[in-house]
This record gives sequence, C-alpha cells and structure tokens, in this order.
Amino acid sequence: MNVARRGKRIVFQPSAIARDRIFNKKGKEFSRKVRTLTGNYQLLRIAPWLISPSNPLLFRFVSHKLLRLLVPFLMVLMLVSSALAKGPLYAAIFWIQIVFYISAAFGMLIPSATKFRPIAIASTFVMLNTAAALAFYNFIVGRKEVWN
Repeated sequence: MNVARRGKRIVFQPSAIARDRIFNKKGKEFSRKVRTLTGNYQLLRIAPWLISPSNPLLFRFVSHKLLRLLVPFLMVLMLVSSALAKGPLYAAIFWIQIVFYISAAFGMLIPSATKFRPIAIASTFVMLNTAAALAFYNFIVGRKEVWN
C-alpha cells in the first residue's frame, strides 16, 4: 500500500507463487483467520490514510478488506430484521437462514458432514464470519497479541 501511495505502479505477475499453510487441525484455520482479520483492523489504526481519498487504491481496499469486516454484523441484522418483519416472504427468508445456521452447526459438530458441499459451505462461511466478529472484538478491547 505504501508503494502505491508513493505513486508507483502495482502490476499483477501471473507467474508469481504465494503459499499459505492450510491447517487440517480443528481450530487452527479459525485462529489464523482471527489473526489476519485483527490485523486488518490494526492496519486502520496505524495507517488511517488508507481510508482517505489520498489512497490511490481506496476502492480496492474498501471493497476487498473493509466490507468483508461488516458481513458478521449484516448477517445478524438480516436475521433479526427478517424475524421481526411481517409477511410470508420475510418468514421464508428467516427460516432459510435458520436452516443455513443449523447446517453450519451440523458441519462444525460433525466434521464428516462437510463431505456434503452445502454443509461445508455453510460451516466455512459461518466460521469465517465468526472469526471476523472476534477480530472486531480484539480491536475494540485493544488486544494486539493474537498469536497462539
């Protein structure tokens, strides 16, 4: 980001290789996501220029980093609003969400259930957004050390 801030060009190199460790052990991937997303919040604290018009990559930064952090709160808002709204459409949306969250819980409690792709998607999505919510908590309470 500092390279772009200095007016230098950022180019995509398709032959570049980046590797990230994939954790099979339960909880390791969750911890990694919490660390990564907590770092996104910390980045806002140490480099507030990232959300100013002086950032030449502002749209990309907001759309790829910041909006992802809002999803857990929007999920709760959607569940609550569809539960409180009147009408069959909102009731259907509410129950679809309930089935989604039950599927996610099922996948987390019984890992073999994730062989069924919809359950794997639901449990991964909920896990990632739970990590984002925990990262927000870490940011609010000022927790900087998130390595285990």
